[in-house]
Amino acid sequence: MTACSGFARLPFALGLVLPAAFIGCTGTIVSPPSVPSTANSTPCPTIPPVARTGCPGISIPNPVLTCGGDGTMSVATSPVGSGGTRFIMRLRDDSVLTGTVTPYNGFCAPGIPIGVRIALGVVYTGDQGTEPAAGGGTVPCIVTSRAQFTQYSTSDPVLSIGEDAIKGELHAMLDRAVINSVFGTPGSPALPGRCARWRPM
Repeated sequence: MTACSGFARLPFALGLVLPAAFIGCTGTIVSPPSVPSTANSTPCPTIPPVARTGCPGISIPNPVLTCGGDGTMSVATSPVGSGGTRFIMRLRDDSVLTGTVTPYNGFCAPGIPIGVRIALGVVYTGDQGTEPAAGGGTVPCIVTSRAQFTQYSTSDPVLSIGEDAIKGELHAMLDRAVINSVFGTPGSPALPGRCARWRPM
């Protein structure tokens, strides 16, 4: 594992020499988990607004994800029990999430909204199933999932201090992105992503 703490140059994150004010960022790079060789390249997903799901935590009303590498993400699928689908998705290192972030402390008090840039890489695994919909029928959702980060780097000290909570929010964001990319309908409200019975994988 390699940490970026104290580095002015972050070639793995942004490919830039950062000004002195940004020295001391925190972040890590780890060896990526395996991704099936059958994975296909698909367009970078559109990310629905990120609502706070816990404290400490964040909300991002206007997230924009730019995929690293060739600008696509790798996705592999396989069947799971009860007619569901397992999704294995890889965002390459140097992917970038930007947006206006409102941080919340452990007492759920909001901080000052700030524009941020998070460089990240992640391998996501999620099992899709269904659950009853309020109006009848069923709705697709993620039953269980995990997000293994191969990179996380931000120059913002607030997002560095709450790294575990932020990664949790990003994990939930990926659950929503998978469900809405596959099952969402243009012009309709975003689907919630996680099932009510969701659990960590």
